[in-house]
Amino acid sequence: MNEHAAPHVESVAEQLKPMAFFQAASGRATNLQERADKYLPDAYIQHNPLAEQGRTGFVKFFTQWYKEHPDQAGAHSIAAPAAVIAEKDLVMFMFENDLPEPRDHSKIYKAYWFDLFRVKGDKVVEHWDSQTKTIDMPME
Repeated sequence: MNEHAAPHVESVAEQLKPMAFFQAASGRATNLQERADKYLPDAYIQHNPLAEQGRTGFVKFFTQWYKEHPDQAGAHSIAAPAAVIAEKDLVMFMFENDLPEPRDHSKIYKAYWFDLFRVKGDKVVEHWDSQTKTIDMPME
């Protein structure tokens, strides 16, 4: 990791490395809830514009997401991160994905996703990513 990362941040980064608490790949919402209970406080701060605040909002978002997108259950949540950076109370993951070209599905291109987490003790207390709203995404 890095000499400026607090020891607990590196420990949590190692625990989060496989992003196991994000996985509901097989539809195991109970597993998602258990991992959210372990890693997220009730007052979890979410900067993704599609998800609600708090641990409950996190679980609701990912439970619904994997129901609606079962083909994406492993898109960036199961693959090991291509890079992990930890500094002070922040941990950043970079994921590499192979995605189909929008205009020619026979071709694949590389895409990257970044997740940044603020860690306090053994909990992830805040999250940022590069998610944006699009016209084809239903919003409540």
